[in-house]
Amino acid sequence: MERVASVQKAYFLKIFINSYLSRSQKILDSCTEKKKLQLSKYDKKVKTTRVDEKMGRRSEEYLRHERSRSREIRKRRRSRSRESKTRRQSRTYEARPHHRSESRGRHKRYRSRSQEARRYRSSRR
Repeated sequence: MERVASVQKAYFLKIFINSYLSRSQKILDSCTEKKKLQLSKYDKKVKTTRVDEKMGRRSEEYLRHERSRSREIRKRRRSRSRESKTRRQSRTYEARPHHRSESRGRHKRYRSRSQEARRYRSSRR
């Protein structure tokens, strides 16, 4: 009778341990799934080399470095487009012959600082 009880106890212990293990495994799997999703998101955002097959993920520093690089590139692009825009406006401004009273009006808005300085210098001569 005692033997039967011990066998039953062992059986229940086995079931309990197995359920516990499977539950923890599920949690682990969900965590790795989330991590993979995050990494794939970074892959889309930062066009870099594929995720290391062995590691399953790239090092944080590398990701950070890549992100900052892409930010720099974006900044450069933005400034370039802005510069060309101002250049274009100044060109159109210079092309038309202007009367003194006209420059007091709405065109003042389009004048860049360098032009303003040039005008000031030429008037001081």
